[in-house]
Amino acid sequence: MSREHPGEFNQAMMEIGAMVCVPNGQPRCEICPLSSFCGAYGNRTQEKYPHRAPKKARKIERRTVLIVRDEKRIAIKRRPAKGLLAGMYEFPVIEGQVSAQQAIEALGEKGIGAVRIQPLEDAVHIFTHREWHMTGFLVRVDELTVYTPPEGWLLVKPEEIREKYPIPSAYSAYLKYIG
Repeated sequence: MSREHPGEFNQAMMEIGAMVCVPNGQPRCEICPLSSFCGAYGNRTQEKYPHRAPKKARKIERRTVLIVRDEKRIAIKRRPAKGLLAGMYEFPVIEGQVSAQQAIEALGEKGIGAVRIQPLEDAVHIFTHREWHMTGFLVRVDELTVYTPPEGWLLVKPEEIREKYPIPSAYSAYLKYIG
């Protein structure tokens, strides 16, 4: 390798990898200028390279999504500033999959009384390294403005969600319930 131009050597090796060793195809060892001292070619194991590590299994997270609304507003909250979907908005979520009764109780602990709760379809959203398995409920309340919203919750009009508050596509199965 040239001390003055090591980049040329690196570029040549990348070209051989792309044009001769062909990671997603049949290696073309018969035209390779390095085949005389290639260990894989000498051992007839070139089909085994490049060796890719197996993908890690995705972590499955179970979540219960709550569409809490009255006649005029819907409750949303902002996600943490760091991490997955940082700074975006989401519907209130209970970690784990809970029953309708458990969802009503969790809201009651936050000072919100449900008038009616309706189960929604389950949804799955796949990220690179995790999956959200979601259960949803549409929770109707008399009037959200009579409650002091739990910390971090915002009460917004449905049209504001589309205009000002980006809801991640992970929740797309539940966006149709905002009206």
